[in-house]
Amino acid sequence: EEKFDPYRLLTEHQHRLALAAAFGLKEEYGYKELEDTLIRTYLAEGVRLNHQNAVALITMLRNKRMIVQENGRKYSFKPDYHY
Repeated sequence: EEKFDPYRLLTEHQHRLALAAAFGLKEEYGYKELEDTLIRTYLAEGVRLNHQNAVALITMLRNKRMIVQENGRKYSFKPDYHY
């Protein structure tokens, strides 16, 4: 089975909608809460994530600076990212 690649398999539009939904609820998240919230908001966009895929997704979002970890631990959304 091929490895889940959230950058290749999902559209920028799906990411934007799911992230806007997640960070519309709260401005900052701890890691586990972020993971749980993203699983729910991506599901609303038709993307089913398990724990392993959610971890891969968060790694990609961080690498692309779509979400950033500041002030030590909380994650926040950077809507002006470049995809």
